[in-house]
Amino acid sequence: MKLSFLLSTLCFTAFAASKNVVNLEGLGQKMSEDMASSHEERDVHILDSEGAQGEGIEQVRFKFDESDVHSNVLESILPQLPSIKVFAGYIRDNKDIAASTADKNANLIIIAPTDNSLATKLDGLKPWEFPEKCTDGASQEEVIRKNLLNFVSGHVVPDLTQVTSAHCSGFTARLLNGKEIRVKQMHNDKIEIFFEGKPITVENAKRVDNGYLFVIDDVLVKP
Repeated sequence: MKLSFLLSTLCFTAFAASKNVVNLEGLGQKMSEDMASSHEERDVHILDSEGAQGEGIEQVRFKFDESDVHSNVLESILPQLPSIKVFAGYIRDNKDIAASTADKNANLIIIAPTDNSLATKLDGLKPWEFPEKCTDGASQEEVIRKNLLNFVSGHVVPDLTQVTSAHCSGFTARLLNGKEIRVKQMHNDKIEIFFEGKPITVENAKRVDNGYLFVIDDVLVKP
């Protein structure tokens, strides 16, 4: 069953004025209350023109299968997907990002490359082998740590309460490494991530209490 949400983190207002960053803090609790009251409803309204700030309101509506909406956190859902086992390990080993995935008050997107993409999209390298070359010596462990941070940072939107722009069919957000992605749900309900001019289809999408997990058979950081 498809559920259509005006999502607390994916429902953004577009200001008619020059201001283009929207703060949605505090909407997550209302989302949980509405879902609990009528999980069978197709439309769960979170933000309408009366509850939003500013004028010229546009709302972003994303549809999820009911089976892809979970009452837990990213920390719990990441290990449950065998196709992203390697990347889930990278997240778990990063102290700061791992803490965010466990925080019920966080509001983030994890864009997780599949194990297959890690094996086929990196020119034969591992994520910890670039951009800095690993050499023997006392600094090797530090190089590996920096390389992994570089890779993981390119696949995390750390805070969805602020976006750089929003429109009726999607939104633009900034990754932890400073680069931007555009996220849009197409007419066939598939979610597409547009990165550096290239569309990447989301193979699997999960909504949890503290954000979203988008699985892609590609990578956003390459050698």
